[in-house]
Amino acid sequence: MKELLKILINLAAIAVVCIMVLVAVRYKDTYDYAAMRKKFLKPFSGVQKIINAKKNNLDIEMSPSRLKPLTTIEQEENLRMYMPDVFSDFKQNDWNEFWGIIYLPIEETRDGVMMKRYRTKEETEKTFVEKYGGSFGYLKTDDWTTFWAYVVKVSW
Repeated sequence: MKELLKILINLAAIAVVCIMVLVAVRYKDTYDYAAMRKKFLKPFSGVQKIINAKKNNLDIEMSPSRLKPLTTIEQEENLRMYMPDVFSDFKQNDWNEFWGIIYLPIEETRDGVMMKRYRTKEETEKTFVEKYGGSFGYLKTDDWTTFWAYVVKVSW
């Protein structure tokens, strides 16, 4: 008799679990479930944003899409010849800042989280025009193509 009672209790427990699973599966497709899930996961969305930002920043630091060459002496000489009005009196700090605009990522706030990203070609060109003026303000699309490909030797 005790064994029969144990079997019945186990069968009842299995039936309760099966009913709970069926209810959960059917409830998952309802609007109430979606609303409840959104409500309960909202506090964790900030954590997800932070994790995504850290992954993005780590990816940029570990495998940058733009690698600065070991030496930029040749490019600096090309720039002095190509645009002497801008680059003739550049010092080492000026060159470091110039190359940083091209090769270093910038930090910006997205959804309340600080993320790193590289400037686009257009943003870099705009930054050069704003910062250095001179000949940069007169460059047309073909001139920029020449500037990037042959003078600075950066591929986008």
